[in-house]
Amino acid sequence: MTADQQKLLFAAYRLAERGELYRFEPERIAAEAGMPADSFGRCFAQEREFWLALHRLNVHLLVNDITRATDGMPPGRERLKAGVLAYWDGCVRTIPVRAIVRGYRKDPDILARLDRINWGFAHMLSMEMKKIGWERYNEAAQIAWFMAEGVVRLELEANGPLPDLRQTFWDFLAARPTRIGTPAATAPKTRPKAAAGVKAKAAAKPKSAARKPAAAAKAVKKRK
Repeated sequence: MTADQQKLLFAAYRLAERGELYRFEPERIAAEAGMPADSFGRCFAQEREFWLALHRLNVHLLVNDITRATDGMPPGRERLKAGVLAYWDGCVRTIPVRAIVRGYRKDPDILARLDRINWGFAHMLSMEMKKIGWERYNEAAQIAWFMAEGVVRLELEANGPLPDLRQTFWDFLAARPTRIGTPAATAPKTRPKAAAGVKAKAAAKPKSAARKPAAAAKAVKKRK
């Protein structure tokens, strides 16, 4: 990417963040960049090329936000929270940019890039889910990522953050990981203790047995 292309892209990005860009306005973007009005014709062959480049820039800046928020943190729940919050806040900040590029989200190049991005973010989350204690951490990471992306989509429609929705996401992740198909607990190997009545009955048996010899001795004495 040339220096002039970067100037135009960052100019469009600034205009969109300020809510001053809703469609393709090459002359206005060039003016924001401090460049001649015909700069677009020299830098981008067509409008589609410009929007694809703006989408790449938006993703690049979001990744930078996440990297800064999680820098130096060990894998685990806290780093997961910091990264997801940075992603959400970055998406809210760039809602105007995402709204502009949204019309091109069905473009084959953008769809392919989104697939790579989704896979990459899910792969990053897998380390966090493994540290938290999920046995199937890859699958848990995929589900967590799609839930986080779902929050972004709803916040884009609402044009701002949705605190209750975000808290619900954390409530889901706060659930203790369980193993599906864990075998039932086996019976204890030690024999259970006898009940009090059984003990008393067992204790009484020796006494009755002890009386039998005495009764036999009396019978012998009578015969004599």
